Amino acid sequence: MNVTHILFLKIFCLAVLGQLPRSSSLSSSTSSEAAQLTRARLTQALSSPSGKLTLSPEMLIPEPSNPTAILLQASAITQLSERVRSRAKANTAFLSANSLSSLRIFCNEQEDARGNFPGPVPVIYCGQSNSDEENDDDDDDDALDLSELAATGVSGILVSINEGAEISFIDTDIVGGEDSQWLSMYKNALENGLQPVPEITNLVITKDSS
Repeated sequence: MNVTHILFLKIFCLAVLGQLPRSSSLSSSTSSEAAQLTRARLTQALSSPSGKLTLSPEMLIPEPSNPTAILLQASAITQLSERVRSRAKANTAFLSANSLSSLRIFCNEQEDARGNFPGPVPVIYCGQSNSDEENDDDDDDDALDLSELAATGVSGILVSINEGAEISFIDTDIVGGEDSQWLSMYKNALENGLQPVPEITNLVITKDSS
């Protein structure tokens, strides 16, 4: 296992096992139970006790502008969701979309499969779809209401560690404290019943001097 995998697994375990600092305002039993449920579902989906390869595709759902495409959007997303579960047999689905309604359609189709085989695939929100035209309205990730995101049915949200800043050493380079934007997002996600999933975008590997 290389350094990249080791560093990612250490941070992922910290988040999934809840060892990073949690918000003291996590007093709502409903939110707490929801966060525990999404964590359990993602942990089960992402683990592979038998050593089999797992598949977690990352997909972009664009917002169509063509009138015909708009009419067919819901049907296309429903079909995509069904194929990800039944044909690709994915473990999780990482989705980027500019519309909460697109996420809701995908998640509703997955939830309809609960109790069947194969069962629903947990969905992790990755932010806006870069394939769409720039939208300055309420689709801005910075203004994202996580309670509304949770209501779509997604299980988790991708959180960029250090907001994409360089990471060389896990013990010294990961910024914490009250001013940490990524940690604030982590806590906010838990308070809304979502499981934060860490993303490392700028990892610098240095050779061990020993």
